[in-house]
Amino acid sequence: MQTDVLTTTLSTEVLTFRPDGEPASFEVTVHNTSNTFASFQVELAAAGVDAEVAPTWYRVAPAVSSKIPGGARTRFQVSILAVPPVPSGFNGTMNLTLQVSSLELRQSDRQILRLVVEGSSRLPPRLTVPTPVLYGHPQEEVPIPVQVQNLNRQAVDVHLRLTGIPTAWLPDGYEKPLHLRSGETTTVTFRCVLPEPSAAPSGEYALTLTAEQAQTLAVTAPAHLTIRPQGHVTLTCTPAEATLPPQPGRWWNPGVATTTYELTFSNHSNGDQPIQATARYRRERDNRALVAAPPALASGETAEPPSESAAMVDDPALAPPDPHPLGEEEPPRRGPTLHMSPTTATVPRGGSIPLQLTVGRPLPLLGWPRRKQIQVQGAIAQGDVPLRQGEPVLDLRIFPVVPFWLQLLAGAVGIVAALVLWWYFFQRGHQGTVNSVTFEGSGQELLSASDDQTLRRWAIRKGRLRGRREVIKTDKAIRVARYRPVNNDQIWVGYENGDIQGWDVHTRRTYTLSFNRDDRVFDIALPWNGRRLISGHGSGFVLEWDITPGQTPLSQTEPARGFDVQFAIQALALAGVDQQQLIVAGRFNRLVMLDLPTEQLQPLNYPQGDGNQYI
Repeated sequence: MQTDVLTTTLSTEVLTFRPDGEPASFEVTVHNTSNTFASFQVELAAAGVDAEVAPTWYRVAPAVSSKIPGGARTRFQVSILAVPPVPSGFNGTMNLTLQVSSLELRQSDRQILRLVVEGSSRLPPRLTVPTPVLYGHPQEEVPIPVQVQNLNRQAVDVHLRLTGIPTAWLPDGYEKPLHLRSGETTTVTFRCVLPEPSAAPSGEYALTLTAEQAQTLAVTAPAHLTIRPQGHVTLTCTPAEATLPPQPGRWWNPGVATTTYELTFSNHSNGDQPIQATARYRRERDNRALVAAPPALASGETAEPPSESAAMVDDPALAPPDPHPLGEEEPPRRGPTLHMSPTTATVPRGGSIPLQLTVGRPLPLLGWPRRKQIQVQGAIAQGDVPLRQGEPVLDLRIFPVVPFWLQLLAGAVGIVAALVLWWYFFQRGHQGTVNSVTFEGSGQELLSASDDQTLRRWAIRKGRLRGRREVIKTDKAIRVARYRPVNNDQIWVGYENGDIQGWDVHTRRTYTLSFNRDDRVFDIALPWNGRRLISGHGSGFVLEWDITPGQTPLSQTEPARGFDVQFAIQALALAGVDQQQLIVAGRFNRLVMLDLPTEQLQPLNYPQGDGNQYI
């Protein structure tokens, strides 16, 4: 058997109410007979009440009691404000049901109260908004319909009023008087004409429709009007061109310089617009991008500008937090920097916001003034209105530390000094022992080889050396150099290490002849037909190589044939009308003739010497 955990006591069992008089009140006392803490609430109901149009015809204070312990009491004050909304009205006596409930105890208690209504009773009108959610753009007309129904048995006068928007937007007025017959329903439309964007801020407006009738409570119905965003935001940048440094020096410029651009966002829309900006160098892979705002920004919200270290990142999505709080000095940066301040902002309706873009770069020491381009990109975080920016491109002129005119002067002085040094070293010629000198066939050119590892070609004018035509630098000391006869289109040299190398004068093609390394080449002989090359070596070998034009391989390691004359060779010379005899001279004052067709050696009559004597 369940035990009651709450009891209810009413201050009266019969209550009298006059619709045109003061509210009728009574007191409700609730006793918590349980052993737990509990809160209570009171509800009042009348049979036949129209739930759809029921206004607040009574009031309970407090709406919900605080929690009270077991054995304690709480009191409620209940006031009847209007006749319960029974269809077609009511006068006389009716029963009201008062219910007390507790969420913690999960139990309720009901009491009956007799209500005596004196005089004539009228019901408030029924108020309905067919379209409770409305939308519009600035300079559009938005109709606001409302339905009013008389629920009484007699005709009534109703005063209808609309609030929540400026009265200037309602050209036909914000109030309408109505006369309704018994049970009549009518539809009334308030004509709302929205003004231009600057006078019609975007957003949601809460509308309240109120119907007032004599001897009844006022009836209200809510509606919402949303004004959509309209207009645009413009971005302008000044100046279009700046210089680093801002005031170039006449004699010298600082090593690192900064300059500033101003980016202005102007709001020509009907709402506040959160904006953000980015800037980057154009056509430079090694330059970094500036992240000027987060991906999204709520309306009215602003963000603090990031530090320069946060702005300069290779990947904009990975910008680190500012390691230098406000008031602390940030260490200087040496690389290019782009710093936006602030990076995000909210531009008020009809207003403007300036952003500062500071550009810093180390200046080149030398060179001419350079041009860089900075791409500026703006964005509106909400994206409801367009941004007119035209993708502005800022020009930046970067001057060197040393002014260009001063560089030209120094360059001219340097050229004069270089010419003097060149002339000086030109006259000095070789820096080592000259081992070989030979004339070109026409007598207009001289070829010299030296231990300084250079081969020099000299021009001959009027019996004098007028200047080097060319210097060929090698990596070994050169013992001998010869032109190929007739055309003189090849140069052949013999090296200290035994290699022989040739160059085509016109094509620069290189040939290498190498038989025995470390066997020094002392002389080279080339017959008039230019098909063979004969080399004499310190080991006593005479080697014959095939250098036929058009058939010579770029590299040879085996000669066509060879001879051993048994003494260190110092000089070679071809003899005879058909150049078939080779004269060989060298150590011990030896002098022999080699018949090339028969390969026979014939000593020539010449006084011989010891091992320190050479021809």
